[in-house]
Amino acid sequence: MFGGWFTDPCADKKFDFDTAIKEDTILYAKWSAATYKVSFDGNGIGMDIGTQIIEHGQTATDPGEMSAEGFTFGGWYEDPNCTVKFDFSTPEITPYL
Repeated sequence: MFGGWFTDPCADKKFDFDTAIKEDTILYAKWSAATYKVSFDGNGIGMDIGTQIIEHGQTATDPGEMSAEGFTFGGWYEDPNCTVKFDFSTPEITPYL
């Protein structure tokens, strides 16, 4: 994500665009990785698994198996119909997890 223009390479001093330019000036762009919120849905079981904040290109951590009386845990899926099993080794973040 773009974080603005700075007067130093470490991006500590934000450039003020109201400043008059009186000499050659170099501006440095500040960038940071986009982050994504990954939520885990118990699919009707009502358990709070929590969320994870994942940087772009990184992978989510498998929160493990859930347990509920009378149910067998079948894994984590990318879609609400549980047809595409989620691969925690892929850095792709999909809208349905």
